[in-house]
Amino acid sequence: GYCCVLLVGFQDQDNLGLRYLMSSVRKAGFDAQIVTYDSDPASLLALAKRESPQVIGFSLIFQYMAPDFAKVIQALRDAGINAHITMGGHYPSFDYEEVLRRIPGLDSIVRFEGEPTLVELLQRLSAGKEWRDIPGIASRGSEGIVATPLRPSIADLDSIPWPAREDIDYESQELQTASVLGSRGCPWDCSFCSIRPFYEAQE
Repeated sequence: GYCCVLLVGFQDQDNLGLRYLMSSVRKAGFDAQIVTYDSDPASLLALAKRESPQVIGFSLIFQYMAPDFAKVIQALRDAGINAHITMGGHYPSFDYEEVLRRIPGLDSIVRFEGEPTLVELLQRLSAGKEWRDIPGIASRGSEGIVATPLRPSIADLDSIPWPAREDIDYESQELQTASVLGSRGCPWDCSFCSIRPFYEAQE
């Protein structure tokens, strides 16, 4: 079934995380577009009212930005936007309870690698089926905040479609650059970095 998804995040260096998500949900038959995050919710609110998306997904990487994201989500709810609002990224994947507790307008958190989880969430929502039991998701239930078992990590990265880039105007850039991911994870084990724990969590 048709479903409009707005994927909201920062657009530095193409934001391949969002672009892999967009290509994955499009491959599954859903319409999706990326919206550059702005702490002023006016443009996102106008787009949400115009498109009536079934899902709005926020990409939150850094913990310090969580209060700002919370204000934007609250503004959407205050304006009557009733889309399913989900969030993914490093910080909410690890600390999903705190994020759900502090952002009441949030419906779910997609934990760790998000492509198959987001696709299944869209499939369930568009079919009007229960979604809280999807692997790799956290949400509020009758027993409080619950997280389902994680999915295994994506072993074959070639199974994910190429990131959607057709809306990027590389020609207008002074120095034309495109980001490329050759792998997921990292061989190093720096104590200050979340990349390795992020990808090892699903093993």
